[in-house]
Amino acid sequence: MLTVMFQAFDNASPQYKVEKIATVGDSYCGAVFPCPGSSNSTRCTYAIGFACSALPFAGFGLQLRVGVHIDNIVGVFVGCVPPKFDLFGPGIDHARIMEEEGRPGFVHIS
Repeated sequence: MLTVMFQAFDNASPQYKVEKIATVGDSYCGAVFPCPGSSNSTRCTYAIGFACSALPFAGFGLQLRVGVHIDNIVGVFVGCVPPKFDLFGPGIDHARIMEEEGRPGFVHIS
């Protein structure tokens, strides 16, 4: 089921301009990066739309918790063999906490 859900997220990513950053266990991390002509409100709309695309999977008995937070982040390559792209910053921590402590079946937004 997890593979099917992550494939659905990967397929929805281009529509919502979400870049997949990582999958860790049963967690999917994505980001909407700034691009010319996009405002924070536009990026937030994309992130919320993408997050809402996960909710139908709750019908399969999954306890989904989604956290969306708009903030500044820093992206870096970590390590050498193989290098891994990762994101850091208070915004990442805030979204993670919202996801971890959120009510199942809801999208938590700040």
